[in-house]
Amino acid sequence: PIPGAADALRRLLDPRTGAPAAPFVFITNGGGVSEADKAADLRNLLGLPPAAGTPDQVILAHTPFQGLATTQPVLVIGGKRSLAVARAYGFSAAASPAQVAAAAGPAALPLRPPHTGLPPLPVCPRTGAPAGSPTYPFAAVLVMYDPECWHTDIQVTLDVLAGRGVAGGWRPGTTPPSSRPRPTVHFSNGD
Repeated sequence: PIPGAADALRRLLDPRTGAPAAPFVFITNGGGVSEADKAADLRNLLGLPPAAGTPDQVILAHTPFQGLATTQPVLVIGGKRSLAVARAYGFSAAASPAQVAAAAGPAALPLRPPHTGLPPLPVCPRTGAPAGSPTYPFAAVLVMYDPECWHTDIQVTLDVLAGRGVAGGWRPGTTPPSSRPRPTVHFSNGD
């Protein structure tokens, strides 16, 4: 931590309760974890009491994504923890590029060992179609943190964007399906 940061924050706390006597928040361009996990990390790092540094006082790069929550499928970049965060935000049909690649089989990424041991893709509650299929396409790509596997994440994301939400739905030399809107892409920490 920055020298003197912990002392400065302690001056903002009520000495009897350890709760903030003056309001403050922690803002970071980091992500990939929940606000609760980051709050605990900051409390431990700065030696603050449990009443200081609550999840409500933490704003991560992807915290604003909460306002985008949808039940439509979204592709989440940033690893397993980011996928859990997206689901906690209300993205009930969130999927990772590794899940998409595993569902597509070894032909999807022929130069990489297959992804194994992953949960299946979310399915449409009405039809049972998997996320990223023509009848249940991805509506958005959320870049919440650094990719878990650059190769897989970039390839699957490009396939989803080129296929207008359908994973592997477009092939070079063919016309992409223009009847579907392109998925929107949201970056939480563009650095």
